[in-house]
Amino acid sequence: MAKIIQELYFSTRNKPGELFKVAQAFKKAKINILDMCSCEQGKKRCEVCINTNNNIKARNVLRQLGFRPHVKQAVVFNLSNRPGRLAPVLQKLAKRRINIKECEFTSAGNRVEVLLNTNKNKRVARIL
Repeated sequence: MAKIIQELYFSTRNKPGELFKVAQAFKKAKINILDMCSCEQGKKRCEVCINTNNNIKARNVLRQLGFRPHVKQAVVFNLSNRPGRLAPVLQKLAKRRINIKECEFTSAGNRVEVLLNTNKNKRVARIL
């Protein structure tokens, strides 16, 4: 079953130690990072998306560090960790003309957690 979550997005300088500052501040605030992705955006910036056990508190901590976080919705669901399990899901979305803007996944054992940000997240959550 798919569910909609709120993720925090923010931009950092592209230099060593930027993510450490965030992780250290979250540690002090007792915020658990559930999911994080960082991508270089040119030579000077990185875009970070993060989901925590307390995104309201995390958003405040990020602001205190000087970042400008904003919230985006994403759809999360699980699949079995076997070849070919993702293709039918993506085909179903493509047939419904749903555009995937972002896709992340991670595996642990026999399960894969998939996170999608689409142009129709609520519809995706119902479909899946």
